[in-house]
Amino acid sequence: MNIKEEKNTRSSNWLMIVIALTIAFIFLLLHNGVFAQDNVGIGTLTPDPSSILDLTASDKGILIPRTDTSAVNAAFSPATGLIIYQTTANIFYYFDGTKWVA
Repeated sequence: MNIKEEKNTRSSNWLMIVIALTIAFIFLLLHNGVFAQDNVGIGTLTPDPSSILDLTASDKGILIPRTDTSAVNAAFSPATGLIIYQTTANIFYYFDGTKWVA
């Protein structure tokens, strides 16, 4: 390898290191930014710090999923605290970890 080729190889290696470090730095910035906020506000810029989700509206409500307890049980194991509106009985249910409660 002559001097010119060696110089080009060193330049290429240095450039690859700089690019890799830049990508790593950007990834760290984005990664930390994604997890920096621990709650979400919809309709508010200042969600209550004790909530994970703060929905604020003066003219709208929240629409709970409309389904049937048997459909939810067939699709997956429901999480404790899961809330649904059962359309066949027109009743809200929540899953207590063992059974659906009206």
